[in-house]
Amino acid sequence: MSKHEFPPFVMVIENGRLVPANPHDAERLNSYRRGTKVFVRFTEEKDRVLVRKWFAIIGLVLKTCETPWKNKDEAHEAIKLALGIVNLSKTVGGAFMQYPKSLTELTDPELQEALEQMTDLLSRMTGVDVETLKKETAHIGHEHFHDPADESPSPTSAGDDTGSAPVSSEDGGAASPPSSHLTGEDLAWLETVARMLWAATNVKGNADDNLDLLNNQRKAVPEYKGTSKEALDKAGSIYKRCKRVVMHEEPPQDALPIIAAYAGCSVEDVRAG
Repeated sequence: MSKHEFPPFVMVIENGRLVPANPHDAERLNSYRRGTKVFVRFTEEKDRVLVRKWFAIIGLVLKTCETPWKNKDEAHEAIKLALGIVNLSKTVGGAFMQYPKSLTELTDPELQEALEQMTDLLSRMTGVDVETLKKETAHIGHEHFHDPADESPSPTSAGDDTGSAPVSSEDGGAASPPSSHLTGEDLAWLETVARMLWAATNVKGNADDNLDLLNNQRKAVPEYKGTSKEALDKAGSIYKRCKRVVMHEEPPQDALPIIAAYAGCSVEDVRAG
C-alpha cells in the first residue's frame, strides 16, 4: 500500500451482499463507476467479546497466581483439554485421539458456558473467588483504554495527572477509516500513536514483558491538547489492537491493516515507527 492509498474498505455481509460498515466507506464505494470489477479478499473480524473475556481471565490468573503453566497459550490449550473442548479423531492404528478445538468453532451459548466452566476451574485451582474473576473482567466490551492486567491507571483526559497522552477507546468492532470530522492535526497525532504502539509489538520475548513495553509506549505518546473525541476513540482502538498482538490473541498481519485504517495512514507509515 502506497503512502497515499486509502485503507481497506470495512464491509458487512448482509443477505449474501456486501454492505459498507459506515457512511465514509459508503461514500468511497459510490465514487467507483457502476459495473467496475474489483478483487476482494476477506479478512474476518475476530474480536468476539467472549473470547476477549476468556483470554483476559487467563491473563489475570497467570499474572497474580501460581499455576502449572508457563504462558497464556499453554494455559489456553490445557484448559480446553480439561473442559473437554476437543475434537475427536482416530490414528492410523485405529486408536482414538483428541485435540483442542478453536474457540471460533463454538457458538456464543457454547462459549458462554465454557467461559463459566473455566472460571470455576481456575477458582478451584487458585482459590480466587469466582465473583472476583468475573468482576475484574466485567468491563470487557465496554472498556475505555483500561485492562484488568494493567498495573497503572489508564489516562482518559488531558487533565489526567499521570502525564500520559489522553487516549480513550471505542469497542473493538470493525475498524473505521478516518471520517471528515478528523482534522489534519488529529490524523498526524493518530499516525504517531500507531507508529509508537506498533513498535512495541515487534519485540521478541515474553508476552507480559511486551505488554509492559506497550503500556510504557502508550504513556510516552506526546500530548495533543486539541485532540477530538473521535481521535481519542481511534487511538484507544489502536492500543487495543496492539495489545491483542503482544498477548498473542491476534496475528500481526491481521491487526496491522486495521490499525492503519484507524490512524488514516498506510501500513508502511505504521511500520516506520
